[in-house]
Amino acid sequence: MRPLDILLAVFMLISGTANTLIGSKQDKLGFEHPAVQTWSMFVGEFLCLFVFWIVSWYQRRNTTGYHQIQQEPATPGGGKSFPFYIFLLPASCDMTATTLMFFGLLLTYPSTYQILRGTLVVFTGILSRIFLKRPLRVYHIIGMVVITIGAGIVGVASVVYGDKTLPAKNPILGAILVIVAQVVAAVQMVLEEKLIGKYDVPPLQVVGNEGFWGFSVITTLLFVTYWIPFIRERDNTLDAILQIAHSWQLILTIVGVIISIAILNFTGISLTRNLSATHRTTIDASRVVFVWIGSFIFGWEGFNWLQLIGFVVLLLGTATYNEMMPFFDYSKKPVRDDM
Repeated sequence: MRPLDILLAVFMLISGTANTLIGSKQDKLGFEHPAVQTWSMFVGEFLCLFVFWIVSWYQRRNTTGYHQIQQEPATPGGGKSFPFYIFLLPASCDMTATTLMFFGLLLTYPSTYQILRGTLVVFTGILSRIFLKRPLRVYHIIGMVVITIGAGIVGVASVVYGDKTLPAKNPILGAILVIVAQVVAAVQMVLEEKLIGKYDVPPLQVVGNEGFWGFSVITTLLFVTYWIPFIRERDNTLDAILQIAHSWQLILTIVGVIISIAILNFTGISLTRNLSATHRTTIDASRVVFVWIGSFIFGWEGFNWLQLIGFVVLLLGTATYNEMMPFFDYSKKPVRDDM
């Protein structure tokens, strides 16, 4: 990995860890409104589009002059010429995966949720091989397997040492929803890599356009579903707004979510563009290590050796996939060139 990619990976892990810990803080403050939480994430992504427009305008002004910019026709999305609607599909995948994971977590055990989230790396690797024709080398497969094992050990540790007093409403259905969510998320990653490669869209513009579509759809759904009694009883948008308005802590967490998700998605898309979608998911899988460290520091979780072993295994898998292990021959040919 190049120094720039390492820097992007570091910022992705920092922002991703912050985003997860802030979400946990919202839960501890009694803020249980998944739809509004998803909406705040898309606000962060949407703001990237305005940042992209400002940066593009500033760069073009310095290059061509202000008056010339005023005469140039604007392209949908802010810069590169591409169909504006193409990012509706990955944005829809993002919304679907996030919603399914929220419901899956509500129905199944947190430990099961953690174990199954580790399968995202495998699904992304498989779909990248099928649709992007990316070669799978031996160390790629080993890395994906080791990462999945590491995530499994962390999940088992949660079963052994976790809080057994918390019941699961429907663990089987919850597990199915989480697995489907990982498949949808993998489709999103592969779609983003395909679109970036085809249209050469800057990462900031990609995040902003996905944010626009996500923000528009979620805002519309929040308004429509508020008038449906069955949904309003379970996730009341007006109640969420009032709760935020009367709590400075919740206001800070919403701002934190908006900022952290913007950085997380920008760095993630940049890594997808520079490396691949599978590289992005393997690096992001390591986030659970730093989330655990943060939770331990804040006193939200205790320490146990089995989790630590799982984290070490997970990091080893990540390092193996990303060509950072000295004992692998990274010049070997793919497992199957004709796949």
